[in-house]
Amino acid sequence: PTRETLQRWSSKTHGEFRFCFKFPRRISHQKRLVDADFETLQSIDLLSWLDVRLGPFFLQLPPTFGPSHLPSLDRFLENLPADHQYAVEVRHAGFNAEAAADLYRLLAKRGIDRVILDNRSLLAPEAREASDGAPQPATPMPTHLLASGRRPFIRYVGHRELEFNLPILAEWAVLIAQWIDEGRTPYVF
Repeated sequence: PTRETLQRWSSKTHGEFRFCFKFPRRISHQKRLVDADFETLQSIDLLSWLDVRLGPFFLQLPPTFGPSHLPSLDRFLENLPADHQYAVEVRHAGFNAEAAADLYRLLAKRGIDRVILDNRSLLAPEAREASDGAPQPATPMPTHLLASGRRPFIRYVGHRELEFNLPILAEWAVLIAQWIDEGRTPYVF
């Protein structure tokens, strides 16, 4: 869509809808956050005209970006413009309890939210049997139901059979309501 189309659509959309754009793979996967200031600022500037319709920018790190890379993440986050919101998703299996705590401290220090990836409905044994050969997550990531900031960012990857999603969605409904009562602004995908 053109900029004009998005502006027209955005001005007619009611409610609290926000666009949450993912940083390009060139920044996250190819450059791995190193020497990516130009591309990062260019990406942000390109979308800044969305103004009040702009939600957090979403940084999805590659599965090979592990706990030993946290210093690179810290340097990258330090250079982000402070007038925008951000959320970070890690996908390396090494982010267990201790490494996850280090990540949460880093994000909290910068006021940045962690993306909570929840694919539990795909991992249950009975759900796997019902998948009929559908692709499954290569490395199951633990789902941490902790918000690191004021804007919890949830990426729920559901099973195609609704019944496997219902118990987990009910759990999310309670937690999201709690966050809203606390004055947080959750983003749910």
